[in-house]
Amino acid sequence: MIRRHVSAALLVRDAFTGRALPADSATLCTVDGQRCAPVWKDGGYLVLTDLPAGAHTITLRRRGYLEETLTAPVADGRTWEGWTSLRPGPGYAFPAGTAWVTLRLLEKKKPLAGAAVWLAPDGGGRLKLAQDRAEAGNRELRLFYSGPESRLPVPGDFLIADRKAPETAALEFVQAGRAELARPLEYGHVRGKELMFARQYRTDGDGQLSCVLRQSGKLWVLWAGRLSELDIQPGENRLDVSEQSDLAREGGR
Repeated sequence: MIRRHVSAALLVRDAFTGRALPADSATLCTVDGQRCAPVWKDGGYLVLTDLPAGAHTITLRRRGYLEETLTAPVADGRTWEGWTSLRPGPGYAFPAGTAWVTLRLLEKKKPLAGAAVWLAPDGGGRLKLAQDRAEAGNRELRLFYSGPESRLPVPGDFLIADRKAPETAALEFVQAGRAELARPLEYGHVRGKELMFARQYRTDGDGQLSCVLRQSGKLWVLWAGRLSELDIQPGENRLDVSEQSDLAREGGR
């Protein structure tokens, strides 16, 4: 009997809808530049087997989406687990009401190139902290969600919209209101703080980034510890984000 070791398990989502992509061969995968034939599991999981220990570059391509590349740090005898999202590209079928957003980050009135930025469309208060206080260093949370937990994009990254201490939390598991985090909280947060599904972007040489949203409304932006709130309209949006739009307050952490 041939035994194979599962080296990596990667959840692949559609960045626009947040839903898992179909588990089929339409998504092309290369590992370290070599074409491979991964095993696809229900729920959008891509499984790679028998990889040697070390950091491996995984590249994903699918018609209608932009190419996505990430690094999988594989260790001997262990399974690396991760998640990623494919962003819409040429040929993607966007529905009516879609919002196209171009943001320019400014620091001291100058474009900020190469900045990591988290974007989170408003969640309507559906996912909130359900304990009196979550302390810095916690890796478990009690959460309230107004819908079925099975619809939460977990595992995934979520923005905690705390104006005194904004941060992202990587939720690995949510069941019966209990959430496990991939890394400990940096700051403390009180009951009722909202968590919203977030995606990280990086500004280009002109300090700009672009994204596509399913609908208009409030968009939260976290960059360099600063939290900004933007109003997004249907169609095209071009907005500047600077220190003047910062909602976070020093001293509240």
